[in-house]
Amino acid sequence: MRKSKKWILFFFCLTALAVGIFFVCFDRPYNMHYTVEASTTQPNVLEISLDISNSILSKGKRLSLYTGDKMIALKSCVDKSGDRLPAQHLDTSIDFYLGRGGKVTLSYEVKVGSLGKHGLRGSTSENYCIFDGGEAFLLPMEFYETNYPENKAVIGQLSITMKKRSGWIEVTPYTNIQNVTWADAYDLNNNSFCMGRFILHHNNALKIYTLAQNNEEVSRSVQDGIFALYHYYADLFSVSQKNYLVILLPPSDGTDSSIIGGAGTGSVCATFHTNSKRDWELLSHRMFHAYFDSIVRRQTFHSAPYLWFYEGIATYYENRSMGFLPKDVQVSVNLKPEQEFTSLFNKYLYVRLKDPTLFSFAPMDEKNITESQAGGAKIEFLHYVQAPLVVRLMEDISFQQSKQSDSLLKYLLKNKDHPDQCTYAQILKNLLGKCAEEIYHSYFLSNNILPLWYLHDDTYSQKQTLTDLNDIENQLASWMTGLPGKYPTEELNMKTIQKIENRSEFQSVHFSDGQTEQSVQNFSPVIDSLLKEYALRANICNVSFNDPELRSKLLLDAKNKAKWTAWIE
Repeated sequence: MRKSKKWILFFFCLTALAVGIFFVCFDRPYNMHYTVEASTTQPNVLEISLDISNSILSKGKRLSLYTGDKMIALKSCVDKSGDRLPAQHLDTSIDFYLGRGGKVTLSYEVKVGSLGKHGLRGSTSENYCIFDGGEAFLLPMEFYETNYPENKAVIGQLSITMKKRSGWIEVTPYTNIQNVTWADAYDLNNNSFCMGRFILHHNNALKIYTLAQNNEEVSRSVQDGIFALYHYYADLFSVSQKNYLVILLPPSDGTDSSIIGGAGTGSVCATFHTNSKRDWELLSHRMFHAYFDSIVRRQTFHSAPYLWFYEGIATYYENRSMGFLPKDVQVSVNLKPEQEFTSLFNKYLYVRLKDPTLFSFAPMDEKNITESQAGGAKIEFLHYVQAPLVVRLMEDISFQQSKQSDSLLKYLLKNKDHPDQCTYAQILKNLLGKCAEEIYHSYFLSNNILPLWYLHDDTYSQKQTLTDLNDIENQLASWMTGLPGKYPTEELNMKTIQKIENRSEFQSVHFSDGQTEQSVQNFSPVIDSLLKEYALRANICNVSFNDPELRSKLLLDAKNKAKWTAWIE
């Protein structure tokens, strides 16, 4: 009997030890639930309640939620009994303790509608509430750490409740995510979340919404155009995006600013002018990212030194896709798909040679470029002008060798689960063969001008070229937040050139080496003449063509402006 009791006691102790070890070692992810409501008293303010619950099977832990780029006002932090919990609101985070089996409720307000590069990030009104997840949702700091395992689930379940007003409907890509990893968090930050007086125009896997206040339906032509882009990418990626939402907005109330309410794998919400070529391009660009990010769920392509390359691929297909829009849409926006890359190369050549000190750089210096003077503008130029032309060069060389189109994208999709095969060395080796090393050293590691002279188009008019160059002038000005007031633009035309083109000084001036100048002249006499005029102006005003402040010294300095005017006359 005594022996039996000993065994029972031993078994009990062993069980207790096992349970203890289980409780110490086992740690299930916590859950997060957001309840979102648009403030009735403050414009562009969301009132959010965030419930975070921890299982009895999970250890207590100190949580840190990222607030770095959000306009947050923390109202309260309480436990499940409603008692106040201490929470530290630091510069980039809110920190607090979540106990075993505990629950914490954070109540906070967040301001939306900050100005981004494509317009206002979100907006609220009596007719709608629109925001991207990155503006509103507080997420764990682990998702913002570079070396944190990208496949590790940090949150067990994340859910969202949108508190709609009377007459509103909810337009969201999802309201529940299980086992949230880095890719889920990235997507949540980018997707659009909307509620308001929206009307559904196209109800299939692709859903198109507009605001009821517009009192106009999206024309069949516009719907066909959006559907064409959707199917272009479905064919390209050999898969259709399920439940993809396109929310088309008018300009924000009382302003001329555009709104970008988010763009992720499940949704895009933005101001959309049906007769704007740029808006069609932006829609296509965002669709590419939606398809790619839903398939290639890795951090690699979202930071230097691969981000420029990824944006280049997206912009390459943005330009390619324009040829798949219905003809009536192409006509309405004055689109000539076969000339898209000629237009892009015009802009690249002009900027690269007009401002060589600022815009002559190797793509692989992406991180250093970001941190440099006027880094924001340089990165925009790299991502959306230079990079797609690098991709075009690669695709052209690859096609010459394999007679297969879309080789780069196909390679990345095929090797999406093999990161060792998606390094630059492997990508270039497999696509370009013996040309790989030369291309890498010349156009990835160096600042050599891309040899895309074959994009010359005899039918390209002087007017078209001037439109391209004036467009990029305006874009540069909008990007130049790093040099406020020091990067003036000028409206480009041929009037001054017509006055001075026969003068010996104009004939003999140089803006680059002889071979480059000859290539530019053969490619576009308009660009050649404008660059010569600019170089001559620098000579007359005694300003070095390599001066980083060349523009401000020529276009803002009163004495230099007077010198140039006097010389012309």
